[in-house]
Amino acid sequence: LEGELEAVRRIKSDLDFIANRDYLAGACIWGFHDYGTNYEPVWPMQTSGVVNEYRQLKETAYYLKARWQTDPFIHIAGHWNFAGDEGQVKELHVWHNCEKAEIYLNGKKIKNATKNVWEIPYENGELKAIGKIGGKNVEYILRTTGAPQNLVFSLEDDWIKANEFDAILVNTSLVDIDGNVVPVNDRKVSFQV
Repeated sequence: LEGELEAVRRIKSDLDFIANRDYLAGACIWGFHDYGTNYEPVWPMQTSGVVNEYRQLKETAYYLKARWQTDPFIHIAGHWNFAGDEGQVKELHVWHNCEKAEIYLNGKKIKNATKNVWEIPYENGELKAIGKIGGKNVEYILRTTGAPQNLVFSLEDDWIKANEFDAILVNTSLVDIDGNVVPVNDRKVSFQV
C-alpha cells in the first residue's frame, strides 16, 4: 500500500502544480496500466500505472475519481485487517470529492487530524467513511475479516463468446464465513482450468 500512496502523492503534486499555473493546458498520465518490461531498474514489472496489469483499479485511480468525478464519491485506501496491532495508531487515507467526510470506527466518530488523513488506534470491527455533498450522503465500509473459509470466483465482465478469440479475467478471492474478502493471508492457492 505504501508504494501506491507514494504514487498518489506524486500525481497529486503534479496535478496541483499544473492547476496553479493558468498557462498550462493540461496533463497526461503516460503509463495508464502496469506492464512487463526489460528495463533494468524496474524489471520485470513497471508499476507506475493507475490500474494494475489486469486493469484493476489501484489507489491512484480512486484518488483521480475523487478529484475529477462529479458524482459523490468516497473511498478508504487499503484494508482494516491488522491482527496483533490492536491499539497501535494506523494512518487512514480517504479519497473523496465531498464537502465533508467523517470516519466512524465501530459506530464511534473519529476526529479528523488533517485533510483526507486520519490517525486511528486500531481495533477490529467496522470502519465507515461517510461523505456529504449537496444534501447527499455516500459511504464506503471496510470490515475486519475472519479467517479464510472459501474460494470465490467472479468475472470482471459477464459476457464471453465461445469463439476461441475472447479472453476474460476471473478473479479468485479468499473469503471469510460471512463472504468478506480476506485481504491479508499467507495461503498459497493453486488450481487448473
